[in-house]
Amino acid sequence: MKSIESKEEEGGESGSPAAPRHIAAPTVLKLERQSVMLPNTAPRGGKRKNFYSAKISVGEPSQDFQVSFDLSGGTMVLPSKSCTDLACRERKRYDRWISDTAEDIQANGKLVEQNKPKSLLSRRDRGTIGLQSIDVGSGTVKGTFVRDQVCVQGQNDDESEESEPRCFPLSMLTASSMADMPFGL
Repeated sequence: MKSIESKEEEGGESGSPAAPRHIAAPTVLKLERQSVMLPNTAPRGGKRKNFYSAKISVGEPSQDFQVSFDLSGGTMVLPSKSCTDLACRERKRYDRWISDTAEDIQANGKLVEQNKPKSLLSRRDRGTIGLQSIDVGSGTVKGTFVRDQVCVQGQNDDESEESEPRCFPLSMLTASSMADMPFGL
């Protein structure tokens, strides 16, 4: 893996220069284009629509997902194991109970129950995301918030092989309800 070396200003108690700091090069995540025929019930029914997706791993032990990237939004949504809507059942569903790194959180990022990563409390923040698209139609997804470790596998600069996975904590909405349109595409 390539790294960039930078030297910090002189400092510290001894007045000697600080040790060099290594900054990892960015990870390039190769997206796969997927093309689907829009159903006739969509505003642009019968036309093709492209979506871009990549494989990610969530939690420890990892649960692998092929996720679509919405370049206009910043919220990650995964169907929850508890979701019984058709749009959820057609996909792999996330199970926070099997992940050792999952934390039930409120919308503000704080734990649902202080000092307890997982909670059985039903009184917790719920989120709703609405989608309005001229191409695929409108729909909503509803669920609760979870923070878990997400890993992406990038490619090296020469694209000959995959780089080491990059893992980071990420807050997401785990869907307990997903409208068939447009999420059932």
